[in-house]
Amino acid sequence: MDPGAQAPPAAEPLPQPRVGVGVFVLREGLVLLGLRRGSHGAGTWALPGGHLEFGETVERCALREIHEETGLVIDVVARGPYTNDVFRAAGKHYVTVFVLARAPHGEPALREPAKCAEWRWCRWSELPMPLFPPLAALHASGYVPRLPGPRLGLVSLVVRDHDEALAFYVGTLGFTLVEDTFIAQQNKRWVVVAPPGPGSCRVLLARAADDEQRSRVGNQTGGRVALFLYTDDFARDHAAYRAKGVEFVREPRREPYGTVAVFRDLYGNLWDLLQPNEI
Repeated sequence: MDPGAQAPPAAEPLPQPRVGVGVFVLREGLVLLGLRRGSHGAGTWALPGGHLEFGETVERCALREIHEETGLVIDVVARGPYTNDVFRAAGKHYVTVFVLARAPHGEPALREPAKCAEWRWCRWSELPMPLFPPLAALHASGYVPRLPGPRLGLVSLVVRDHDEALAFYVGTLGFTLVEDTFIAQQNKRWVVVAPPGPGSCRVLLARAADDEQRSRVGNQTGGRVALFLYTDDFARDHAAYRAKGVEFVREPRREPYGTVAVFRDLYGNLWDLLQPNEI
């Protein structure tokens, strides 16, 4: 290189990714959102949270940020998913780690009004728009924030015949066949189906083996509604089931808890098709 020549200008260093922590503060089926102001993402709705500081755990960051932003005292119960978001226009790159937390008491205060214009408790199925990109990506993925704990995983439904039951529950209602296994030791099929929605309880189609069990087919609950099928789009699923010949015995109606109609399965069991007013 010519000693008198000027060295080429050094390339500008690329911005370094940062770690953000987003906190799902949950209470009675609602999640806390704030309307951002004064920074990138202003005018969008986001979870409370902030930057992970050096030497800080994700949980400690969540506790600190919630206290600083809202004054709430929370109990962090679980880590959730993460998103990888590049804000090219702002020259920012964040990996956002989400945590799930309870806030059993109190209401959020606007303790940083330059950063947040409003706090609002929202249903996950009815979020205000627009959403901050990391939250929008998570919502679009189908993720539903739920606190961990015991849950109902499987219920038995006594049926007359496995194949005719599968034709209805899978072929007509659109359930997924989860398992169909022959158990040689017990000389029976283990057949499990589930609605297609995330986190659904599964249904064991248990073939009646004797007269006592056969007498229960179609009447496990003495004529009451036996099962409640939740949907995120009542009109869509009601129309689809009607088109496939499903018999509705009570027409759609609006109730304080949601939109509901009652249908009968192939054996006579009554089901609620329900779009609840909750997450």
